[in-house]
Amino acid sequence: KDPEAEMDILTSVKGLDKVYNRASTYIVVLLLILAMCICSITIPSRFIGQMVNLGPTSNNAAYRRTLVKSCAHLVRELVLSDGFSRMERGEIAGTLRGVL
Repeated sequence: KDPEAEMDILTSVKGLDKVYNRASTYIVVLLLILAMCICSITIPSRFIGQMVNLGPTSNNAAYRRTLVKSCAHLVRELVLSDGFSRMERGEIAGTLRGVL
């Protein structure tokens, strides 16, 4: 047996080895996954103060949208004033002042 020939064969076989069969690939991938897990925990913890108000902020947007719709409805009722409204003119104007 020629040790030099065996080394040549081993190096050529190692060169043909697929990337996903190497242990170093798995180590790098596991370290990358661990780093991503650590970052996903530590980075958002800096912004908890800002994230606490996400719910009320989105609720404020819905509330504003409701106010705009009710304002448009009341103005339409006030402008039409055709007698089919369930509210009197003064009542509509008072409600509109409350909305605005």
